[in-house]
Amino acid sequence: MSEDNQGISIKPYIHRFTAPSHLQFRISEALRNEIQSTNAPAQKRNRLFNLPWVWINFGVATVSSVAFAVTFALLLNAPTDTEQLDQEIVASHFRSLMPEHLADVISTDRHTVKPWFAGKLDFSPVVIDFSKNEFPLIGGRLDYIHQRPVAALVYKHKQHILNLYSWPEEANSKSQAQKVSEIKGFHIIAWTQMGMNYRLISDLNEQESMQFQRLLSAQIALAG
Repeated sequence: MSEDNQGISIKPYIHRFTAPSHLQFRISEALRNEIQSTNAPAQKRNRLFNLPWVWINFGVATVSSVAFAVTFALLLNAPTDTEQLDQEIVASHFRSLMPEHLADVISTDRHTVKPWFAGKLDFSPVVIDFSKNEFPLIGGRLDYIHQRPVAALVYKHKQHILNLYSWPEEANSKSQAQKVSEIKGFHIIAWTQMGMNYRLISDLNEQESMQFQRLLSAQIALAG
């Protein structure tokens, strides 16, 4: 680069796509010399010489194709709404197991836990104690799942903690059939009932998790 050109800024040319005439001439000459150095037929040499920017356009198209492929791959690997919701549930469950994060209101009395949510949510969660079935209520807390505040009820079975999340179904949404999934060693049971979404998560085995879910579902049906 000459001294006269060293101070020229390239910023004004960043978004321009038409090469200057001297650059087109230099590239054309380079292509001519390269083609003439081979034994390509004259017709092919003339065609390539007359269309020097085909190669540049091909390069641009190649870069665009790679960018599209990367974007498409990212979209394919993006989690679905259900998968993202499950990830939020797992993260919330992990947080609850940290010291002093388990419950905002600590009580085994549902008549203490249920009123605590009044004025804090736009719905009244179902709160039931299952101490007689070895699933005692420990307390409850507010949480934020699926871009909205939800109720999180905490239960215990032996040395295992269960988190039960509930929030209203969205308008015009289809009720979800019961689904059991396992993520990072936790079982998540998802279902909708009486206009509410429920997510139960714990490190209990699937049989014990389903035992609690059946007890809760039966009581919700009776209360409804």
